[in-house]
Amino acid sequence: MSRDRTPQAKKHHSLTRDRRNTYGENDKSSRTAIRLRKRLASRMRRHALRRALDRSAATAEDTGVDVPARRGGWRKCPDDPLGEVLHLRSLRRFERAMRDRVRDDPTWLDRLEPALVHHGVDPRAAFDIVGQLRAAFLSWQRDRPQIPGDILTLLHHLVRRLA
Repeated sequence: MSRDRTPQAKKHHSLTRDRRNTYGENDKSSRTAIRLRKRLASRMRRHALRRALDRSAATAEDTGVDVPARRGGWRKCPDDPLGEVLHLRSLRRFERAMRDRVRDDPTWLDRLEPALVHHGVDPRAAFDIVGQLRAAFLSWQRDRPQIPGDILTLLHHLVRRLA
């Protein structure tokens, strides 16, 4: 039984269900590494059970077999949804464009606050947003922390409305 979906619903379903590897290593190697890690974990459990059985057979008064508890270790985790990956990619692109704009036109942040207030943003919130942007742009280093995602998302929507 197939569902009739609109193109927008199909796109939304695709962006939530499709996954992308964002771990930062070679995604092709995970095909073999996941199988290897699962084999190693199973092998460690089998060896621990065998050692526990050998110890319990050695002591006659021990009637129960205690399998050692699992100590942390490797766990398989899913890749990130494609919609989140694309959203974060667009935010990083927007952040880079804003950095370039501030570098080319230092008065842009001064003009941004009144424009935000003009378009319905609370004056205190606009002041805070521009202040955080100034701090992020002034403290830019090679290994700098990035602008928080929620502020970038808000600013991205606001700049779209301004344009």
